[in-house]
Amino acid sequence: MPAISELRRPLAALRVQSKLWAAALSIFGFALYGAMFCGAAFGATVWLRVICVLGLGPAIAFLFRIAHDTGHLCHLRGMRANHLLGRLSILPAYHPYSVWMVLHNARHHAFTNLRGVDYIWTPLSKSDYDRLGPVARWRERMYRSAFGTGAYYLYAIWWRQMMRGRHAIRARRRVPFLVDQCLVLGFVALQLGLLGLTADGPGRFTLSVLGCIVVPHVTLTWMLGYVSFFNHTHPLVPWFARREEWSFHVGQVHCTVPLLSG
Repeated sequence: MPAISELRRPLAALRVQSKLWAAALSIFGFALYGAMFCGAAFGATVWLRVICVLGLGPAIAFLFRIAHDTGHLCHLRGMRANHLLGRLSILPAYHPYSVWMVLHNARHHAFTNLRGVDYIWTPLSKSDYDRLGPVARWRERMYRSAFGTGAYYLYAIWWRQMMRGRHAIRARRRVPFLVDQCLVLGFVALQLGLLGLTADGPGRFTLSVLGCIVVPHVTLTWMLGYVSFFNHTHPLVPWFARREEWSFHVGQVHCTVPLLSG
């Protein structure tokens, strides 16, 4: 079996996009997010605020897409530039960048569909499911529904994996994790402070928090959960319970569902 570096070498020319296009995407993403946030918070009419609230989640998802590419070092040229932009781009999604990097690159991509290591949409065996109580069975079925994919990502991935982050501490990355968690909390505090200073009362502040923070985050997590469900769940896609039955090459080639447009 060829070494991983040999398999990647022919793809090196396709790894990084042009500087102009990368800059355009980044500027557009931050401008779109800023416009949607300001419109949702300070729009002159109710309809403008509603439209901006609905557009804020997809705008955050666009920045998340940029952060994803920086995590794979394929948005800009240079590791430091990618990681700096990634930390900024992922802040509106409230994901600690270093924790996401550990989970996404070091666990999901490195051990795709190896149970106990890969962390997203891990299926239960029939015996595992039968041992669950009625509530837990309902939860597993709900997670795999059209709307439950968002609940799965919000609780099982964002809250338990990203924000609690015990895995990052065990991996001896305590300092980067704490720094990135403080960046996320600081960003939320900045948003709350801005909304609080410009609100004319508790009612308006509550509506602003719902429209600028809560609804967009729920929208984002539903989008991430929905896309990742279809990208990683299919009856014909195998999962492996034992590492000796799994290989990196099988995981990369046969364990992700391609979504192709006609």
